[in-house]
Amino acid sequence: MFKKKKRLFNNEDWFSKRESRYYLVEDLIKRKLILQMTKKDVIKFLGDEFNDINCNIWTFYLGKKYLINFKERKLNIIFGDKGKVKQVLIK
Repeated sequence: MFKKKKRLFNNEDWFSKRESRYYLVEDLIKRKLILQMTKKDVIKFLGDEFNDINCNIWTFYLGKKYLINFKERKLNIIFGDKGKVKQVLIK
């Protein structure tokens, strides 16, 4: 079994190591780094990843999980009525 390589979130790895984002995202969620950010703030922090500025659910690629099958992992960011991040989930 593979040992999980948890790491502290940092923007340099987020942008340069797309297949390893899964190891960064737990820290991003735990420390609530993007909660209450606006869409423009999220774009500056994580990039736009082809998300529609008018949509209230954004998805970011986290890499593939290799244990059983090659399932892609995604980060879902949900924006509330005031246009700020209200929830962050791993799918």
